[in-house]
Amino acid sequence: MPDENKPVDDRHDKLRQRRREFEQACCDYMDEFGFEWVEEFTLNGA
Repeated sequence: MPDENKPVDDRHDKLRQRRREFEQACCDYMDEFGFEWVEEFTLNGA
């Protein structure tokens, strides 16, 4: 695999990691506050 592709892969890996963390946070909030609150939070683009 060419080395020149590695920075792009690293960037995508970081984005995927951040998305997983965001989704996990949403799941935690749903457990604590209920689905309606999370739905409103995400629809507001926060």
